[in-house]
Amino acid sequence: MELRQMYGTLTRLRLRLPVVHQSSCRKCAGSPVAVAKEPEIKIPTRIERGPTDILRALSNTVQRDYTAAHYKYHDDPFLIPSSNIGKRTFALAKESGKKAAHWIMAQNAELFNANSADPVIPAFLPKAVFTEESKVAESDLLLAISNAQVEEALQIYEIMKKQGLDLSLETRQSLLEFLCFFNSEETLPEEYIEERWFTQFQKKESRQKKSWRDSGLAQTLFDSIKEEVQEGPQLNRAKCALLRGMAKYCQADRGWEMYQTMRNASEPIDVDTYNQIFKLVGFVRDTAEKRIALVEEMLREMNANRVMPNIGTLNSILDMITSSAGLSITKTFAARLVAEFKLLGVKPSLASYYHLLNIYSRERGPKSGILEEVLSILEKEGPLKVQDPKDTFFFLSAMDICRNHLEDPALAKRVHKLLHAHNNYDFIGDTYKESIYYRLFFSLLVKLEPLEDFMKIYNKYVPNIYIPEPSNMEDIVRSIDLHGAYEMLPQIWSDLVTFDQWNRENLVITWFSAAVKANAVAPFESMSTQEQDKKQLYIAIEPEDSQHSLANAFCQAAEQFSQKIESQPKRFTNKISWSGINLGNCMILAVRANKYKFALTLLRQMEKEFTGGPPSVESLRIFMHRAVKEEDINSAVKCIVFACETGFAEAAMLADELKQAVALNDIQLSKINSALGIF
Repeated sequence: MELRQMYGTLTRLRLRLPVVHQSSCRKCAGSPVAVAKEPEIKIPTRIERGPTDILRALSNTVQRDYTAAHYKYHDDPFLIPSSNIGKRTFALAKESGKKAAHWIMAQNAELFNANSADPVIPAFLPKAVFTEESKVAESDLLLAISNAQVEEALQIYEIMKKQGLDLSLETRQSLLEFLCFFNSEETLPEEYIEERWFTQFQKKESRQKKSWRDSGLAQTLFDSIKEEVQEGPQLNRAKCALLRGMAKYCQADRGWEMYQTMRNASEPIDVDTYNQIFKLVGFVRDTAEKRIALVEEMLREMNANRVMPNIGTLNSILDMITSSAGLSITKTFAARLVAEFKLLGVKPSLASYYHLLNIYSRERGPKSGILEEVLSILEKEGPLKVQDPKDTFFFLSAMDICRNHLEDPALAKRVHKLLHAHNNYDFIGDTYKESIYYRLFFSLLVKLEPLEDFMKIYNKYVPNIYIPEPSNMEDIVRSIDLHGAYEMLPQIWSDLVTFDQWNRENLVITWFSAAVKANAVAPFESMSTQEQDKKQLYIAIEPEDSQHSLANAFCQAAEQFSQKIESQPKRFTNKISWSGINLGNCMILAVRANKYKFALTLLRQMEKEFTGGPPSVESLRIFMHRAVKEEDINSAVKCIVFACETGFAEAAMLADELKQAVALNDIQLSKINSALGIF
């Protein structure tokens, strides 16, 4: 009885049924009193969920931690790579370990028979190895096609051919479409994410050259289908598949000839084949007017044949006319084309907007406001969807326009905000596009934004998201120098060393030159030129207390740079040597930090060897006066002799200053006079 009551209570709680109470009154016995009914619950239609939807929902509740490295790196400060080459090496080395594991599994497949997973996980099983004696069937070939394994599909087909096994017409059609799509070339497996990420940039965006295999297996399969099926839908499918392959891999002559033959014979052509044929228009017509006229003719042909265009049609046409970008006729046609497709219910994708940006916004052309209009549309659409392989080019192109065409930091921030909204960061593409995107973004902001605002962005994204290239770091140092924010220079130097950019000579010269300016004082109108020089020289030798800690930091950087030069391997490819400018700047920094021994070491290096131009006269002058203060007159004399041998016209002036500052003995005077040519 109790179990029955408990079951009834649970049922009511689950279904929320109204509770009915029995009256204790005899008159009301058998007449239940019902409580007011609650509102009826409407169960929504079931939504199909994927196996990772719950994990995706949980991940959306956590924002990205910009202070943490990517999860693919070990969570250890000593193991996290801190340079671009380090990140690439670490990721590819980790993936190389996966490849080694796959190779071991393939070579010793008999050792991996244990399969405790239920259901079976095919990725954890060793791949099947086929030989000429293997028993293969049509199902094995279809499985290889479904898994996009080109080499295995070709191997199984050859085995079946040698064993005299026949393939059905439908299987041959599937194999033909498969080979035409991949051009009979093996693709990189999906599990090698890092190799895709770091090697995708090698595929150029520019128009490809002919790469179609004219006498390959695809042509053989087509001939066999054509021989068996003289006419009908099956032969038409084979023709469309072969035509798509030739158009995709730029076999323009044969592809266009085949299209004309099918067109004259009034054979049906599907929309995917038309999308590839549009790419051939640029090969068969040489002017923008002729190309646009041919495209319009083909669109009218599609309309007459009741072939509904899709987003691929729009993107193929826009991609083709991009070669004539900048012309007024191209811009007019592109605008009219997008409007027509919108009437058909085809909305532009990111690739469509990418092509429009290329058509309307040229670096040397008139400024266009199309990017702002596109952003206004995309900001209202919510999460972006992948519809075209070239969708990943949009954000890079948009940032390039903000940097080189419009020079608009506010618009660049809108592009950046859209990129980081929802899961839109998937459209950044690969590491090459990501690097160029941030390089353009940083280059624009460092020149046109206040330094404090830029440094907030710098500290947010560097180094875990992006490591600036040497050109960007050079722009940052120049901006710090321009704003007089020299207290930021030690941080930048630390980053230079961490990013392994200390051996970039131009960057190092820019940094040390800015550090030397840190203790310079503005001239006073009430001072004469001679008094100003004395004031500058005094501060160079005796920095003020507020500047002393900064001078020590700069000198530590100079000492670290010197140690790295000395510790370079003899066969180092990017070996850097002491330049005269760096020697002079480091000497000034050493004098300001009261590191006279280090300054003396730099003087000896000057006398020994240096590359490029000589050090500045001011650096020699500052060292000479410091040597006098240290009562090291012989070193001061060496400094003047070096100035004479280098060919400085100011050497005589330095000698006069030394003679006025201290009494010289005959030997010292003789060395100076001999260097100056006074006998």
